[in-house]
Amino acid sequence: MSADASSAPAVDATGVAPDMAGPALLHEHNMARRGSLGSDANWDARSAKKGCGITRKQLIISSIIIGLLLAGGIAGLVTWTVLKRAKSGNRVDVPSNTNLTIVPSPDLPKSFYGITYTPLNAQYPECGGTLGDVIEDVKVLSQLTTRLRLYGMDCEQATHTLEAIKQLKVNVKIVVTIWLDENEKTYDRQYRLFLEMLDNELASRGHPKIPVYTTDIGDVFTEELIRGVDSPLANVHPFFAGITASTAADWTWKFFEDRINGPARKQGKTGIISETGWPTRGDAQDQAVPSVESLQRFLDDFVCQSNAKGLEYYFFEAFDEPWKAAKFIEREGYWGILTKDRKPKVKFPDCKTKAPSA
Repeated sequence: MSADASSAPAVDATGVAPDMAGPALLHEHNMARRGSLGSDANWDARSAKKGCGITRKQLIISSIIIGLLLAGGIAGLVTWTVLKRAKSGNRVDVPSNTNLTIVPSPDLPKSFYGITYTPLNAQYPECGGTLGDVIEDVKVLSQLTTRLRLYGMDCEQATHTLEAIKQLKVNVKIVVTIWLDENEKTYDRQYRLFLEMLDNELASRGHPKIPVYTTDIGDVFTEELIRGVDSPLANVHPFFAGITASTAADWTWKFFEDRINGPARKQGKTGIISETGWPTRGDAQDQAVPSVESLQRFLDDFVCQSNAKGLEYYFFEAFDEPWKAAKFIEREGYWGILTKDRKPKVKFPDCKTKAPSA
């Protein structure tokens, strides 16, 4: 959720890369967040026809996200993180009767490079999510991927996810973010929570370098913007380009290569697809029709071939979120590859990811 395209890393924000090479700073433009609920979700259709029209200055002013890549499988670091929360008065208690047993399912192959994830009831100020719910989510998601991307600090979603990873002892990395909207209090609140969780001590623990990443809708990236970050992360949604599911994978690869990865490679960098997916309910976007069959086709065409190509991507999204359908339009609530009850909506491709850790 959100983003700053500043070319210099913020010295007071920290994150830990899963390879332990150093902290990571992630930026993402808020218009691109989760398909930008509502009418702004049509970015790709607009981009394909006339371009986005967002200036770099607007991008810098409008949004900032600070991201943390943290290797959940590195027990010492996870333990240190949770202890820091406990010392700051924000301890997460795990009920003694919590079931921590993961039942392996043949229907959940670990085929995804990464998946985007928002815990249930994590919308401020109507917070209501529980650690128990997140533990149940992570039991499922850890069988599908080793990387989760979150969308904010509110409602203890980052703390709960880290604690779930720790309790379940699974090898999962997460991207922790700070969401910024028009209200400065939103940023201040989440930034404070972020610092409470990690504070600046990481820099003194052998992580002095902060890689900078910028995430935005794919059409926004320029050579100048790519030059200012360590890796560009782009939300690339074929659905909003108004094309059929049968052509979605090819379109996604070409768009990403032409607009993001190709220009990045000329600068010695590698792009990452920070969101891509397909809805299963709601209104069509030109030739793009929301349906389970369309999601299945896109998954079948995209996942294994992307893995074979060594692409780094985060599939949008883990679970259906019906609250968005009620608040916005129907299709906003049904981008999940699993139902809200954690049941697969499709048959998942079974293949391994070859992409490097990121």
